[in-house]
Amino acid sequence: MRWVLLSLCVVAILAGVGLVVIESTSLPEKWDGKEEFCTQARYLGVGEPILGPEERARVLFQLRENAPEPLQDEFASIVADPNNVDPEMLQDVGEFVEARCEVNLPGVSTDS
Repeated sequence: MRWVLLSLCVVAILAGVGLVVIESTSLPEKWDGKEEFCTQARYLGVGEPILGPEERARVLFQLRENAPEPLQDEFASIVADPNNVDPEMLQDVGEFVEARCEVNLPGVSTDS
């Protein structure tokens, strides 16, 4: 149960807080910073070692810095308040990361 909660927190950190649900298909396939964004996202993938709070904060900061423009505000919200997450936003952002970076994030289910 603790792993599930931690996994959801990691994904929640990716999702941030927002009023509008992001459709991952409306976001770019390519953007400046995608390579670094995906490199950092892989640290959060299934099968990777669980990150400590400082490492997770570093990864999240790098994700925010390298996210496509439409997601940068979401990542800023994540860093500011990782405990307040909209579940739909969590799922949508997680699906975006999985689709663009070919990473399997814990707690994110995709329809295939």
